[in-house]
Amino acid sequence: MWLLNPIMRGILRSPLHGLQSNHTLILNLTGRKSGKQYNVPGSYTRQGNLLRCFTERENKWWRNLQRNIPLTLLYKGRRVQGVVATVLVDDHQHIANRLAEHVQQVLRDVKFHGIRWDALQQPNMADVARAARRLVMITIALEA
Repeated sequence: MWLLNPIMRGILRSPLHGLQSNHTLILNLTGRKSGKQYNVPGSYTRQGNLLRCFTERENKWWRNLQRNIPLTLLYKGRRVQGVVATVLVDDHQHIANRLAEHVQQVLRDVKFHGIRWDALQQPNMADVARAARRLVMITIALEA
């Protein structure tokens, strides 16, 4: 994944961002203790003014996020402001439900999360439940 991140950042910052920006953004955040700047590309789905992203727990950057912290995002080729609405770590059922919705919209993410399709072309819920235990779900409210 670390090999892919610089490539995605380059594409999303370029005039070619339209190739990926329908479901990929860049979160810009600052480390709470270190002050280090993070520019993290990630998949998202949108519902109203909320953006939902998932990351592996083993990634450390998400620990800098707390509710109501403002963020700058590179979203659809534009810099926009948002606020962290939720960071869910332990509500596995809720994460699984949202992840199932997410992968139906962002099909490429099934392989990243190890999710297969069932006979009805729906996400295999056992795979989704397993993935949810490894993931953190971040919800960001876009500012108007």
